[in-house]
Amino acid sequence: MANKKHRTKRVSLFTIFRGEGFEMIAEHSRMILLITILTVFFIGNRYSCDLKRKQIDQLKKELAEAKLQAKLQAVELIRYGSRAELEERLRRKGSALTVAQLPPYILYK
Repeated sequence: MANKKHRTKRVSLFTIFRGEGFEMIAEHSRMILLITILTVFFIGNRYSCDLKRKQIDQLKKELAEAKLQAKLQAVELIRYGSRAELEERLRRKGSALTVAQLPPYILYK
């Protein structure tokens, strides 16, 4: 009996229809359950990864728009702070302030 060869059952479509395939499923039920659980986990992980990628893309677009707005505001502030713009605004408001014709004096201690 020790020399008997281990016979493997051949599973064909005919044996499954006769009901012998259910024995194989019962024997490997733990492995089938493990594969099913891993498949569900993989699908869920892939779905959450896709959602996060979409969110990252949306945030990148918002960041690019915010950077553009910041640059536009910086340019506008520089323009309002320029000497020519300040002189023009003072002239429009009718202020008595004028540009000094003499250079400033340097005072030493």
